[in-house]
Amino acid sequence: KKGYEYHLTPAGLAIKPMLMEMGKWGLQYSFSDVPAREINASVLVRDFAVSLCFDELPACDLTIEFIFNDEDPVQRRFIMIRKQTAQVCDENLGTEVDLYLTASKRTFADIWYGKQSVARACANGELKILGNTDLERTIGKWLGASQLAL
Repeated sequence: KKGYEYHLTPAGLAIKPMLMEMGKWGLQYSFSDVPAREINASVLVRDFAVSLCFDELPACDLTIEFIFNDEDPVQRRFIMIRKQTAQVCDENLGTEVDLYLTASKRTFADIWYGKQSVARACANGELKILGNTDLERTIGKWLGASQLAL
């Protein structure tokens, strides 16, 4: 196995709850004022990719396309899942897309930060999901959110 594993020290564990609450406070009182043009589509998709719950996904290769419909031209980002490892790509590497997620950067950000659920975004028409019906039905289980989600 390559790389290193990091663990918090006892001092880090002791301060973690306070830092988490400060992070939540920051999201609640500062993020809503960020203009949509400053929300980075690549960073959002990367954040979703690292928080996927692989236990809730089928044990096969998958490609999920995020379509940011508030950009001109429309921006697309991909999460390609191979052997329970997620890779973010700016373009499709030639695989069939299993699930398309279409929304504005603000909607995706609100889902990431816990300000809106996937179900509510779909019900409001802010998020469109097309593709594999099993993935669509279980998206609330496998699509993660920020540890600081409100």
